Amino acid sequence: MDIKAQDSRVIIIGPLPPPMNGAAKNTDRIGRDIVAAGVDVLRLTTSTTVASSHSRSLAYHRARAFQAIRNAYKLLTGMRANDQIYIVPDGGLGIWYNLVYCMLIALRGTGSVWMHHRSYPNVASRNFALNLSVRLLHRRLSHVFLEKEMERQFIQHYGRPVRD
Repeated sequence: MDIKAQDSRVIIIGPLPPPMNGAAKNTDRIGRDIVAAGVDVLRLTTSTTVASSHSRSLAYHRARAFQAIRNAYKLLTGMRANDQIYIVPDGGLGIWYNLVYCMLIALRGTGSVWMHHRSYPNVASRNFALNLSVRLLHRRLSHVFLEKEMERQFIQHYGRPVRD
């Protein structure tokens, strides 16, 4: 990721605090590190404090849907051709919200896209929404895996990444 390019900005799409959990903490830290390198960052959180993501309640998904609409609007109105994207795909049904972002990124066009995989179930099975997201962004997409076994499972179910 060439984050030092002139007028370059990184758009982070992923869980951010609150609530504080491992994925949100790590995404926030990556964002702070990029800012410390002198690069502009636009943070689009996929987190909601309405209910736990583990509850899968109607209130939770209503809040997530509104969050996705807000984020989609920000992407449509604010994305620039030289922006670079760092996206953390959600697990479970949340991956469908991520598919919307990937569709918009593919339609609008940007610089590099980095997909940081943190959900083993998405990678270990052929998830339709993740597969479509990967296909939409394949030429500009690089992947970050938690470890080698996750990468092996990804290749088994989705094919070898064009860029890695």
